[in-house]
Amino acid sequence: MTRRILALIIIFAFTVNSALPAFAQNSVELEQMVRTKMKDMSKQDRVKDGADEQDVPEDSWHTFICPVCEKEFQVPDTDVTDEMRKGTEEVICPYDGTAFIPREIAMRNALKQEPEYVNIVSPYEKREFKARMDMDSIASGAVITDPYTGKKFRYIKQTIKPEDEWKVLISPNDGRKFRIRVFNKDNYSKEDVSSPYDGDRFNPDWQYMSEKDMSSDIEKMFSREIPIAVSKAIKQFGYDLFPEKPQIRRIGEKEEEKEESDETGKDDKTQARFGMLQNKLLGESPRSQFDEGMYTELSTIPVSDDYVLGPGDKLIINLWGNIQQKLELDIDGEGKVILPQVGPLSLWGVKFSEAKKLIEENLGKFYTNFQINVSMGKLRSIKVFILGEAKKPGAYMVSSLATVFDLLYQVSGPSKIGTLRRIKLTRANKTEEAIDFYDYLLKGDKSQDFKLDSGDSIFVAPIGSVVGIAGNVKRPAIYELKGNNISMNELLETAGGISAVGYLQRIQVERIKDHERKIVFDLDFENAQALKNTSSNIMLQDGDLVMISAVAPVRHNYVSIAGNVQRQGDYELKPGMKIKDLIDEAEGVTQGAYLDRAELSRFRDDKTREIIPINLGRLLSKDETENIELKEWDRLYIFTKSEVIPTFFVRIEGAVYRPGEYELTDNMRISDLIFRASGLKKTATLRNAELYRRVIGKEPQVITVDLASIFDPRTKESDLYLQEGDQIFIREETKWLGTREIDISGQVVFPGKYMAAPGERLSAVIKRAGGFTDKAFLPGVIFIRRSVEKYQRQMIKKFVDSEQEAILKEESSLAINLSDSLSTARREMIKYRQKQLQAMESADLIGRVVIKVDTLDKFEGSANDVELEDGDSIAIPLVPSSVQVIGNVYAPNAVTFIEGKGIDYYINKAGGFTKNVDKKGIFIIKPSGEAIGKFTQAMKIERGDTIIVPEIFKYKTPTGLIFKDAFSFTSQVLVTVLAVAAVR
Repeated sequence: MTRRILALIIIFAFTVNSALPAFAQNSVELEQMVRTKMKDMSKQDRVKDGADEQDVPEDSWHTFICPVCEKEFQVPDTDVTDEMRKGTEEVICPYDGTAFIPREIAMRNALKQEPEYVNIVSPYEKREFKARMDMDSIASGAVITDPYTGKKFRYIKQTIKPEDEWKVLISPNDGRKFRIRVFNKDNYSKEDVSSPYDGDRFNPDWQYMSEKDMSSDIEKMFSREIPIAVSKAIKQFGYDLFPEKPQIRRIGEKEEEKEESDETGKDDKTQARFGMLQNKLLGESPRSQFDEGMYTELSTIPVSDDYVLGPGDKLIINLWGNIQQKLELDIDGEGKVILPQVGPLSLWGVKFSEAKKLIEENLGKFYTNFQINVSMGKLRSIKVFILGEAKKPGAYMVSSLATVFDLLYQVSGPSKIGTLRRIKLTRANKTEEAIDFYDYLLKGDKSQDFKLDSGDSIFVAPIGSVVGIAGNVKRPAIYELKGNNISMNELLETAGGISAVGYLQRIQVERIKDHERKIVFDLDFENAQALKNTSSNIMLQDGDLVMISAVAPVRHNYVSIAGNVQRQGDYELKPGMKIKDLIDEAEGVTQGAYLDRAELSRFRDDKTREIIPINLGRLLSKDETENIELKEWDRLYIFTKSEVIPTFFVRIEGAVYRPGEYELTDNMRISDLIFRASGLKKTATLRNAELYRRVIGKEPQVITVDLASIFDPRTKESDLYLQEGDQIFIREETKWLGTREIDISGQVVFPGKYMAAPGERLSAVIKRAGGFTDKAFLPGVIFIRRSVEKYQRQMIKKFVDSEQEAILKEESSLAINLSDSLSTARREMIKYRQKQLQAMESADLIGRVVIKVDTLDKFEGSANDVELEDGDSIAIPLVPSSVQVIGNVYAPNAVTFIEGKGIDYYINKAGGFTKNVDKKGIFIIKPSGEAIGKFTQAMKIERGDTIIVPEIFKYKTPTGLIFKDAFSFTSQVLVTVLAVAAVR
């Protein structure tokens, strides 16, 4: 402890007013930002922001661990199938997409495992080594010594770091939750993850993406993001086209009344047959192809000529010529309109085109030479009924132009247990029409979208037989059958066909057998033509689920080349293709290629790789023995010389401008190395340079080099060729060795740089500078020395290293027997200390030496008249007119000096004390840099003094006291920096 405090005498802290903060208990909340819309058990739709972690109790998560990346993830117990528990169903790792048979990880048991060897990468050398440790050490953080550098660091295995936190995500296809650990909060949301259920890759920030930014299945097909597993999260076809809220009101329904569907609970039964949830992701219903904006007010749009008029329609008649008039005529309850001069005219049941002729003929009986235009105004409303499995059954008033689909759309459509293929339209005259909307939805055929008449009723029957098709087809969904069966070929056509990545050799069908059990059978089609020829004979029945897997992501028929070639990459494997052909395809090797060996990596028949060496030089010289024929997935790597041949170095030290280590190049001589070092200094001697050379198996040689002969063209043989490890030492002339450069600035007659002889003292150089001026403030002379600055840096490094080692040990003990609140406070304290230590390491030091300067006659020969060193600098300031007050006062500033005034006067001028002032800790920094503590009222304040008002330091730990001791030095350094800046 004493050593540390002494070290801090030359270490400054980093803010004058800084005090350790009061640490609050801040628990990091990983809020799930996914917006999801789900139907609850009360059959009501609700929008919920975020994935609520409380929905799943903490002990109801099932933990898995990936065998490849060794990271853990969790899924709710309710979503863990029996097959997963038995290890017969694959799970997808969210981190790297690996599909594996799961094994449950119980972390409390893992921590009790026997010690094991762990592969660790040195944070300093980036080289790997093994260390034997138990899981408890891994979890709490073990302090390990790096075998390469001897430095200590703390190692915690990434998969079980206590500070890593769980993040709840929602699988975008089926809405099921899972949890992953967030190892890097900065990169979270920048890296894609996989759904453990179907392998679909998505970004955690996907909920903020617009639909155009999200990858479609077709885009994923080209970006190598094809899901490994087939998602069963398919929806019933056609039902998403209808809006959730009705656009018109039922007859007798109050405007403010908000009724909810009675069929929502039944909907889930249909979906449950395929293991699906009725979740709407993205926080709102996906925008359907039949957008609400397409349905303008039907009562005001133009009508066709065959529109039949009836009571409630309005006609707009414009007349011009001999008569100028605009008429707006309503067809009354008897089906008549009143024309001027003409009187009543019956139009009930008359087509619109015929009505125009009738009006013109009747007006022509009373008027001549006129023109007429007839158009429809507001259309009449008709009363229709919708019954059965509709979301909003009842009686409705709709436009006379409305069709069956218009009405279904406006009233939110059928429920999910209602049919889209067996809708019955009953006319007022008792005739019936059977409607199948699949032709309309799939082909755009509107022939069955009948126009409604007053009194019509629509009956939505219960849904018929259904089959599902999932995976790699254009439109995966649940489809209703027109009868009880459908052929495989018809189902594929309905689903838009198999996508390009669909795998035909294994189409799997799940079937409910005799209402007793679910069975699985596979269909194998050699190619697309075989599928087309035979699939019509394969009949599917109610409840079948067809799953089309994707082709394996492995690419075929290519070879690769990498390394020192013009165009690295993958190339088509052509028949008879050889290594030379591949190099030519890559446009040849580049400069610097290593010709003695290239490597061909090849898969053996047992799926392991072998390395085949290739002599590239002989190959390029057309030696066919090296020109091997290539096989699928071969990979040729061409090395650069620098990768294979080690780089050798030579060193030069002494009187050159850039001493150091340089790369040894071919035919490099001594003169070349001197040139690389920017040449000789003017202090260099041309005699007695030395070349130190090590020879294997012999004693090292020291060769005397005459530099004068090296630079003489007539004696070029003296300029020796260099060898690996050679070191050259250039000596300096002794007459230059004692030279010292001194910088004097401020209040002397001739400020500037001066050369001091060995043993010369400060007073002698001041005399040579003409002495002090009349305005020189001698008590404030600032003397700075390089060697002191260097010593300060050494002590800072020693202190920082010892503190960092102490912090590592403290961090490793945090997980043991500490409450959450105490552990959080300790972590915050450690972070603060680390920040202070980093600031110490990066700080600019000055190297001030406190000396007392008097007039030259008194100063010369005194104890403060120091012998000068090279690089010393002296700054003589002007006589100050103020006293500085800094620290915990309301207005820290410079106060005009008044002889005889005490400390209270200057503190009051600076606004007075703030809260938490340590009055006993007030101290004075004199202009010379000397600090005087334990200030008393009797102490005299002098011109140029600085009054430091510290804050009460609340932390009484040994480390806290060390940082408190550093506060006074902080102030000294700050005052020195300001003073030097003022002089210069």
